[in-house]
Amino acid sequence: MRTIKNYVRAALPILLGCLLFVACSDDDIAEKGVKEGLPASLTFKMVVPDLNDAVVTRAGVEQETALNQLMFLFYKKSDTSKPAFAKVIDQLGSWRIGSDGNDNSNRLYTVTISPGETDLNDNELMSGEYYLYALANWGNGFCSYDAEGYASKSLDELKSAILARESSANVLDIINNTPMTGIYGRDDGSIEIYEGENSFGNTDETRVHLRRAVAKVIFNISTVDGITFTPERYSIYHYSQSSTLMERSGWGGDQGTKPGNLSYEGNNSFSDFEDLAFSDGTPNSFEFYMPENVQRAKDSNFTDVKMREKRESETNEKFKYAPEKSTYIVIEGHYNGPRNASSDETAIYDGDVKYTIQLGDFDATRGGIDNFTIRRNVKYTYNVKVKGVNNIITEASAENFDAEPQPGAEGDLVRMDDGTIKLDLDAHFERVLLKIPVDEFKNPMFYVKTPYSRTTDGISADMTVGDDSKDYKWIHFTKPQSGDVLDDLTFGKFGGLDESVRTDVHGLLKEISNLNGSTSDRDNTGEHFIIKDGNLYTTAYIDEFFYTENPTGGNAQLSEFVNYSGGRTMNICTTKHISADGKSSVVENTIISFSQASIWTVYPTDGSVDNPFGIEKNNEWNKDETGMPRGDAMPDGLNNTNGWNNTKLLINEENSNSNYDQQAGWVVSVNESSKADVKFNFSASYKKSYLAAMSRNRDTNDDGKISDNELKWYVPARNQCIALWLGDNNLGSYRPYNATNLKNATNVDGPEGVLFTSTGGNSSVWWAIEGASFGDYKWDNKGTISTDRDMRCVRNLNDSKYSETPTTFSTCSGKIITLSNLSSSCVRNSIMTGEYAANHKEREYSNTVPLAFEVASGDLNITSIENSYVPEISLVQSNDNTSDNITATVQIKIVSGRKYYMGTSNSLSKATEISESNASTDGTYWTFRGTVKGTTSWGQWNTTQYLYIIADNGNYVTLESDRNYSWSDRKYKYLVKNGGSTVIDSNKGGTKSEFTRDEIKALVNLAAANYTQDADGKDKGQWRVPNQRELALMLGYWSELGMPTNGIYYASGTFFTATKAEKPNPFLVVPETNPYMSLYKEYSGDFRIRPVRDVEPSASPQATHDSSYRPGGSIIK
Repeated sequence: MRTIKNYVRAALPILLGCLLFVACSDDDIAEKGVKEGLPASLTFKMVVPDLNDAVVTRAGVEQETALNQLMFLFYKKSDTSKPAFAKVIDQLGSWRIGSDGNDNSNRLYTVTISPGETDLNDNELMSGEYYLYALANWGNGFCSYDAEGYASKSLDELKSAILARESSANVLDIINNTPMTGIYGRDDGSIEIYEGENSFGNTDETRVHLRRAVAKVIFNISTVDGITFTPERYSIYHYSQSSTLMERSGWGGDQGTKPGNLSYEGNNSFSDFEDLAFSDGTPNSFEFYMPENVQRAKDSNFTDVKMREKRESETNEKFKYAPEKSTYIVIEGHYNGPRNASSDETAIYDGDVKYTIQLGDFDATRGGIDNFTIRRNVKYTYNVKVKGVNNIITEASAENFDAEPQPGAEGDLVRMDDGTIKLDLDAHFERVLLKIPVDEFKNPMFYVKTPYSRTTDGISADMTVGDDSKDYKWIHFTKPQSGDVLDDLTFGKFGGLDESVRTDVHGLLKEISNLNGSTSDRDNTGEHFIIKDGNLYTTAYIDEFFYTENPTGGNAQLSEFVNYSGGRTMNICTTKHISADGKSSVVENTIISFSQASIWTVYPTDGSVDNPFGIEKNNEWNKDETGMPRGDAMPDGLNNTNGWNNTKLLINEENSNSNYDQQAGWVVSVNESSKADVKFNFSASYKKSYLAAMSRNRDTNDDGKISDNELKWYVPARNQCIALWLGDNNLGSYRPYNATNLKNATNVDGPEGVLFTSTGGNSSVWWAIEGASFGDYKWDNKGTISTDRDMRCVRNLNDSKYSETPTTFSTCSGKIITLSNLSSSCVRNSIMTGEYAANHKEREYSNTVPLAFEVASGDLNITSIENSYVPEISLVQSNDNTSDNITATVQIKIVSGRKYYMGTSNSLSKATEISESNASTDGTYWTFRGTVKGTTSWGQWNTTQYLYIIADNGNYVTLESDRNYSWSDRKYKYLVKNGGSTVIDSNKGGTKSEFTRDEIKALVNLAAANYTQDADGKDKGQWRVPNQRELALMLGYWSELGMPTNGIYYASGTFFTATKAEKPNPFLVVPETNPYMSLYKEYSGDFRIRPVRDVEPSASPQATHDSSYRPGGSIIK
């Protein structure tokens, strides 16, 4: 069929074409007989494609589909040494949904190359036979490259080019748009351009097909009834950081997801992303984007899909069938439930499990079980349903490695029989008073799993502790004392320097073995338990999860035990099964199981930070009441940075001798019905936040006080709370709020997320549920007095500097703030320019803090009329009346890059966007009809409404009806406010420096389109409205940045819908002598905006703006 029509007309010639993002079949569209070298011009209709699905249905999003950069490369067939025409398209115009798709992930654009236009090499497009290639969105922040450099490169160089991310890039989400490439037609890009006007794109074969250069991977995790699985962490291994720039041919399979005869082509850069936290809003799913990774199976000789994750042997952890560099996922979480959903067994299994999943389309009809490839422009959805742990139990009980039924499923489980005690303890010092029937201790043994030890065979009283179990001395046992906590007993003393007062688990089992089965009452001095009425009573002192020495020898490193997923366990039992490779275990006939969470930090653990701090896992909170009071102490000297010193000041004012609560600790009793009853005992006088912190510490010298060198755990100061919020993406299950119920969190179903700090005044309370909001401790979110809150403690990780201010997580030099000391998983380390997604929320990726950013020297100001930001309109005709409604027909001139809205309110959030769904366009004007409601009374029509035509920067024109016409005339007209059909009054003309809540929420490119501080204006487009985390960091350097404290409110572009709130609110800095961040709430005024932009971490205040940036692209909305 003929693909290019030749027109000879007097009018200016135009070239018309299409870009289509869809899956393709190959068709030959060659046409000969072109006269070369004559002037030609083109207009392209371009369609952006759906993502091809490997598993489920489509779901397009703006960042996956929008075009904001486009370049065409025309190579003459007779000479492909460099493009004959290399054109960057500056004006993409509007789009409509393409006929090939059902949603807005399939878009049809129109682009024009006019006669006489020149390219990057000052060439004009001439008639001839070409290969046409296209590049799009090369400055996207996810995978940027120098597209314009290909204006001087050969076609072979283009085909062999590598699309590479920086090897250290950690951004797994699309921030503003997706890199795309494509060719004309379905074959090799061949296109014939004739003299004069050319038109193509009306059929699939005559379009340029753009395809995303990355794949999208989605995981959804669910369970069956009766089973609970709580995902806590996931890791991505062998993440591909590169692929070919252009898509290759040769794919196989029903949907083109099999690699066919293709192999990996990239720069061999792969990364591992470990211990990533699930997002608060999606606690059972995650997604990421990745360049193509073509990997062929090492061995295809297997028939069971579960064997995709099979390892070589119990000592060789390489995969047996999967290729060396295939991408795979490990999901870790906590399981509680029966052996499987259909099991008749009544026992419940509890423990940590993990699942390994190799990526690829392994559907039998599309890819095959030996397919480990991830292809570009394909969305892979993996639905993981946890149905039980039968395969893990079977593996643990198997006698040889090859008997494991599901190599990708591993875990450490405890069978919860009647009377089984399982204690889930926090990372700080703990104390437990235990009451256990002595008959349970029949041939007991112990197992440990810690960062330094994993017991293979149980250690009984008469055995020597082997090298695989050296780390067992972190639990100490002492004899209880007389008291009134449990059966006339209370916690035993730790013993101080007298080590004979306590023993370890091995010593305890030896003492119990000497009972010779007797259950008579015993109270032997020198032993570490009491037996009476057939029960054994002992006190267990659990050390904090902190090591200064490696139990197997040498010094301990933070990286070995901090952020240690799964924590450490000690099981005292009579039966345990361990798999041949040591990866899975099942404890049965359990007497007691101790499980302790590790300390978690948002700092790096590689020793690069001198004094980081870490956090415990659980809040101090009371699910039966409303929390605990802060206490009334408010001493002088409280600050925003040193929580240890603040806590000491608070304790000393409330309790001058720093007495320790000797009644604090867990009480565990196995009662007559053989059920374990666990509760925490706490003196009423210590139910204050800063006194409760002492229960996290240990009176190691037994003097009844917590001395300075014993005060390791303390209440964090305000800036430490900000550090935790900056690293929220890293905290996962350590978040200080109930992440599964953000909108309606209450104390009944989990921590509400409102916590005390050790800072005073307006920063006494941290609204962690909101992010970086702070306030006075006496007010709740309803404006009523409420003094009961949660509390979470932290600890310095440099043990010799336990009392010092932790290393700051950021620095400020001039106007540049750098996150120099946060963990890489907490920051975005790739440069982007332009705005974040409009109306983004505090837990979206757009609120991630960049590695470094610059604060503008001044506030955002918009000069409305001078920059023609007021809609330019005209009224087309008189208007008639229908059922008391007046309708005006309006034309509005299109300005590239702008959106327009109409409504009866001047609020953008209540207006309707003008688009092809409600208007028509000829490319120059939108033509639409707007309606105003009114009533007729006594022959006259009346209304209180006006019709507003609004630009996306908030400026608007008001149209009002002329009410001089009676009902009988049935003829009405609109007048532009203050007369005429020419805009002479914009209501918001002149300079605009303050913005309403709705304007900040709805405006697009607010700072990017309007702010500049360079004399030549070259920085325009680089700036953005700060997100919440950026504004919180600015708050820490408010005076250094020269920000005012004289009643001016500054807002971020991040919004949050508070619990029971009626509308989303922006975060703001409250201007006081000691400014703090809060939500919009009761404040009813306007805001100022101080823009920010990304810079390289090495940039200094003297660096030029050009050298401070890598290529980037603005968001197109």
